[in-house]
Amino acid sequence: MKITFRIGIMCVLCIVLASCRSADATMDSMMKLRKGETPDKVQAMLDREPSYDFSVSYQGKEHPVKVYPIVIGKVSTSSSGPGGQTYSSTSNISSNYIFLFGPDQKLIYWGFLQEFSKDEDPFVAGIAPVLQDKYFAHLREKGGYWYE
Repeated sequence: MKITFRIGIMCVLCIVLASCRSADATMDSMMKLRKGETPDKVQAMLDREPSYDFSVSYQGKEHPVKVYPIVIGKVSTSSSGPGGQTYSSTSNISSNYIFLFGPDQKLIYWGFLQEFSKDEDPFVAGIAPVLQDKYFAHLREKGGYWYE
């Protein structure tokens, strides 16, 4: 009886803990990535589908780009209502994280859009304006959120 009870408790704990796992990619997820990863490996490590993808042409070659939303913070609010009731909510703050792959489908660089132009690698800094133009054109075409 004690063993069955303990096994039951362990099963319930496993289900509860698994349901608490965040489905959102975070900066911690990015720390595990390495140059040379394939798109499938990146997607498996982030445990989600990209929001969208496109490709950029640079130096005569096509470079696939995948865009994933990642959680960069949380904001919590609370307010008091009638009768002294307190209402609270927590929301994630997300931003698009961009993954640039080479023609060979190997990860070259990943980061926020503005980071590409500041990289020390001349290739990454050189492709940045082309990537930025294509990124905003893609968002305009799809009717997504964008700003310049």
